[in-house]
Amino acid sequence: MKKLYGLGAALAAGLWSISALTAAAAPAPTAKQGPADFVYSCTPQAQQLVRQAWEMMYQGHGAESLAPLREAVKTDPACVAAKYLLGAWGEGAEAKRMAAEAFAAVNQLPEAERTLLEAVEAARQGDAASETARIKKLTELQPGNWLAHLMLSFNASYHQQRELALAEAKKAAELNPTSGAAWNVLGYAYVNLQRTDDAIAAFKKYAAVAPSEPNAHDSLGDALLEANKIDEAEAAYRKAIEVSAGKFYLSWSGVAVVRCLKTDWKGCRDALAKQKAGETMVGAKAAIDENVAWSYVAQGKAKEALKTLDSAAKEYRKAKSDAAATAILASRAWVLYIVGRHPEAIRAADAADKGDVSTMPEGNQRATRIGTAVVRAMALARSGKPDAAEQALTAVDTDVEKTAADVYLQALVAMARGEIALAKKDVAAAVKQFAICPETSVNCRLQLALAQDKAGDKEAAKATREALLTHPRRWIFYVWVRNQIDSKKVTKQATAASAKPKAK
Repeated sequence: MKKLYGLGAALAAGLWSISALTAAAAPAPTAKQGPADFVYSCTPQAQQLVRQAWEMMYQGHGAESLAPLREAVKTDPACVAAKYLLGAWGEGAEAKRMAAEAFAAVNQLPEAERTLLEAVEAARQGDAASETARIKKLTELQPGNWLAHLMLSFNASYHQQRELALAEAKKAAELNPTSGAAWNVLGYAYVNLQRTDDAIAAFKKYAAVAPSEPNAHDSLGDALLEANKIDEAEAAYRKAIEVSAGKFYLSWSGVAVVRCLKTDWKGCRDALAKQKAGETMVGAKAAIDENVAWSYVAQGKAKEALKTLDSAAKEYRKAKSDAAATAILASRAWVLYIVGRHPEAIRAADAADKGDVSTMPEGNQRATRIGTAVVRAMALARSGKPDAAEQALTAVDTDVEKTAADVYLQALVAMARGEIALAKKDVAAAVKQFAICPETSVNCRLQLALAQDKAGDKEAAKATREALLTHPRRWIFYVWVRNQIDSKKVTKQATAASAKPKAK
């Protein structure tokens, strides 16, 4: 499950990619006012629409959540919360302007409402510490508010505070037992603790309270995938598509991962094509293009991966979607790094740095700078230039300091430092750096296993690899990682060599 209102960067795979929230045109969840709800400074109708948007957002309906917010603004132009969230959850220059304009008025709002919007804004600015502090304040201001506890659970999950995430999700479900969103977040809290049976029970309860909601089946698919039951996971993803009459496009990404795990590469990319056909947000479309490229990398076809990214970059430049084009350039750098074409990866990172990301919130811009610095540093380290690699990281010291509370951005930096340590022949330091990364940073954990091998700790390396194999992730890049471990499917070193351009 993605971070819903934070940086908007997909970081969990240990790579970097600017991705918008995933949208799905499915039946919209409804929300009923109760004693555990926020009271917004809006008309009753607008309040109801804002609540509906929150419920949708926590159930995988990213782009769809904008519709009730638009209606709320139309109904009540003075509704600051609706206008701000419409801008904050949207994309592009106009959305950014709208969010800034609305946020300028938050001081006139009651404390709880103001604190809620300040938490969202802190996330947009990439200030994870402030975001967490404000969410915790919300639970103190309104201890009976289900959404406050839901937000704290989601925040704790992102920051790997899994027991806290579970406790807060339980509170949210107890306070609002008819909320599909609450049961959804509770299920993922169990998934993150690898308590699959409890997760499945929570998702079944989710389906019971929201029988027409396709995301309940999609989430169940994630729990089954985590348990390595990939056939059952695919069936659940397809059920989500079926109950939504084919409109819950998010589930095609789950089908794609399963297809790739089974080495059904055509089926994988067909599923991704269906997902992209239903997406409406440009950032989400770019993320799917990146996944298509990673499917080719996992298959051992680096040349096709690069063709896919080059075509996508042209598409977004033509559409004047500079942020999406920059994301594609950054992904190109990562692909080149992964396949061993390090000088080209450095040049691709330089090109991504020149991309126009001014329409993004500052938090996304900061993540962009860190991401390109990391891939550049790693490519330099692999090229035998550890000093230059350190300089590449130093260039984003200010950004790294400002994101000290962001687990995944710090994990990216740790992965680069691990590569630098290896370039300096300091294996022990490399192991220490790679070990900082959470289990969900699959590329970093793969590098940890390799470093543990070099350090002579074969048992630790075996355990790290087994953890990666036994808990599949819903990312196409994970398939590449898995193939590096599974000797029957391992990508041969010749792949990179064959993808290199011939000398003229």
